[in-house]
Amino acid sequence: MFKQSAMAVLLAACAGANAALIYSNFAPANGYNTVVGHIILQDPETYFPQGDQFTSLTTGQAQTLDIAMGHVSGNTMVSMGLFFDVGGTMFGQVGSLVNITTQAGSFSSQSGYLSVNVASGGWNVTSGTTYWLVAFPSPNSNHGWNWNSIGATGNHYAGEDYNPSNTQGAFRLSTVPEPHTVFGIILGVAAIARWKKRK
Repeated sequence: MFKQSAMAVLLAACAGANAALIYSNFAPANGYNTVVGHIILQDPETYFPQGDQFTSLTTGQAQTLDIAMGHVSGNTMVSMGLFFDVGGTMFGQVGSLVNITTQAGSFSSQSGYLSVNVASGGWNVTSGTTYWLVAFPSPNSNHGWNWNSIGATGNHYAGEDYNPSNTQGAFRLSTVPEPHTVFGIILGVAAIARWKKRK
């Protein structure tokens, strides 16, 4: 009975750790601004990526990106990247780009957002460190990244320019636990098991 209980505790702890938040500007019930947003565009004359600066709330590897982004026209692919911040500008890529496919049409309700597994990107973050999440358009594509609805503003990258007080696009980035965190949970359960056996 104890072994089953210990395993349940371990699984619950690991599941909780999987949901550790790196950053989010979603409103309650996954709310965001359904009317306006940033344009992510690439056509023969224009190349317009968009990105937001944020500070990580935890340490670990990013697993899930939830983002209020919709397809407007052209190709449906957007490449998302994570970058280090140096002095308010992007400097050095974290891991690799992750390609996502946007849904047709801009979002018009708070219930719709993309949830993307970004574990393949190797986006390892450190608590208290500032990063940039950037969306790069594919050729002949036009996408909309809806603004958040909680008034979150910050340093924003648009095209080749940095805007220090712009509205952030709505996104949530979640992480998996560090290996030593999971190992610590396992050791804790094992220690309780030994103590229970002696008793």
